[in-house]
Amino acid sequence: MKNTNVTLITSNCAGGIIYHWTSNCAGGIIYHWLGLKFNSPFINLCLTNDDYIRALENFDDFINTPILECKTENVDYPVGIGWGGIKIYFMHYDTFENAYSKWKERIKRIHRENMCVWFTNWSGDESILERFDKLPFKNKIIFDLINYHLKIK
Repeated sequence: MKNTNVTLITSNCAGGIIYHWTSNCAGGIIYHWLGLKFNSPFINLCLTNDDYIRALENFDDFINTPILECKTENVDYPVGIGWGGIKIYFMHYDTFENAYSKWKERIKRIHRENMCVWFTNWSGDESILERFDKLPFKNKIIFDLINYHLKIK
């Protein structure tokens, strides 16, 4: 079964290399399952639905803007602020320096043609699904608990 999944996921990617972008830990889990190198900066972190979509809508600005440490959040893990005030919750890192170092390392591995953008709509917000559908990426997957009967491209 694992080999079947690898074939399905990588069959449309040059050299079989995938670059998953997810708003939560799912991307890292997929990379682990498939035994792949982390080729996305979106590993071991999460963003709110709106921030994730805004980051993808403004992809080049977002990935080219340095992330600053946010010390105002009352959480026990590092938080960063990127382009447009987008908050990145590095929930599986011990320090901001470690998280940002990994982020910068993985940004260098981005290959837009092989990006697979995943979105999990935990909020049930239908308007955010329409924004996701309009994103300029050819490989998109959405997970939702509700069947909206939307016509998705």
